[in-house]
Amino acid sequence: MIKNQLIFSAVAVLAAIILSACSGEPATVGPTPTIDPQSDAGIGRTLFQAQCSTCHSTEEGVQLVGPTLAHIASHAGERVSGLGAEDYLHDSIVRPNDFTVPGFAEGTMRQDFGQTLTSDEVNQLVTYLMTLK
Repeated sequence: MIKNQLIFSAVAVLAAIILSACSGEPATVGPTPTIDPQSDAGIGRTLFQAQCSTCHSTEEGVQLVGPTLAHIASHAGERVSGLGAEDYLHDSIVRPNDFTVPGFAEGTMRQDFGQTLTSDEVNQLVTYLMTLK
């Protein structure tokens, strides 16, 4: 009985830690080039901070729930044969299970961005991510 209570307590604590990583205050977003807040990249950065930064860092070596997006513009085009960087990023947002970064479980990323974000918002996010070289 005590063993079961300890296991339950350990699982509850682990679940609380995992859930706290996906809620609350967004993580600090790493340095980016100067971006006009009214530009597509600037709007994309604001969307990123509101929708993505809780799980994705833009700082090299900082991994949250998902992979870091530091320098993503420099290597996104190498992830999937035949897909350029912008297409890869777009697909990763709207269909995150089409390609899962090695070391990360399929289904971890929110699956509804294709329905909850407009096509303009997705494009603005991609434009911002392409500044992360």
